Amino acid sequence: MSVSKVRRGIGAPLCVAVSVSLLMVSAASASRPEGGATGPTGATGPTGPEGPQGKQGNQGFPGPTGATGSTGEKGATGEKGERGATGPSGGPPGPTGPTGPAGTSDGKTKFAETGTWTAAIAVPAGGPQEQANGVVSFNPKYPESPSTLSLTYRNEAEARAPAAPCLGSVTEPQAVKGNLCVYRGEQRGTEPTEDKNITEPNAEVLPNGTFKTPKGEFIANKGACITETDNCQTGVMVVFRTAQFAEPAPVTVTAPSSLNASGSWAVTAN
Repeated sequence: MSVSKVRRGIGAPLCVAVSVSLLMVSAASASRPEGGATGPTGATGPTGPEGPQGKQGNQGFPGPTGATGSTGEKGATGEKGERGATGPSGGPPGPTGPTGPAGTSDGKTKFAETGTWTAAIAVPAGGPQEQANGVVSFNPKYPESPSTLSLTYRNEAEARAPAAPCLGSVTEPQAVKGNLCVYRGEQRGTEPTEDKNITEPNAEVLPNGTFKTPKGEFIANKGACITETDNCQTGVMVVFRTAQFAEPAPVTVTAPSSLNASGSWAVTAN
């Protein structure tokens, strides 16, 4: 058999086979739409085993610590700075307090006080009798010991002529130890014209008296108050009355009565 016959014998079936394959591919391409969507990504596979560690490079070592250097020389002291300005001064000093009571040679505190008083009466004819009290109040209290306090009232004329135990005046009242001195000051006129139908305290006699204690007892002018029994530690009252006055039944006055008195006082304990 010649070669050409053989080739012809093989070529016919081979051509048929190739043609069929091409038709199948064409049919497959035609069946899939052009530009179709990409399918979903498949799940990530497991991580593979870690590879062997590479060799470590040569690593240097720190060198030895160097020796400590020598201490440097101390620097020179700097110049002194200028003094700052003086700050503001404090506030002004406070007022001086009142003078305390004077001491005595035995070391005890000396009790001495001064003050003022006033009394007024104005009753028309046919009006009721009236009494006015010039209040002399001690603060602090007069001491219990010594227990006796002598009481002296000095009218306007007497107040101008100092005499023991009242050696002061209405403007500078003073009292000898163990005494209360009550000074009457000057009025616009004189007592006979200023006072009308008024009984002057130093002319009174018991039971009326010149002074009255807070307890209610009367003490004559230049009399003594017993501090423990008469309760005059807190002070006394100088009593002025209308000339017409009766106890216990009050009376009406037949003439106008008037009084406008004021003054000062001083008390000193033993």
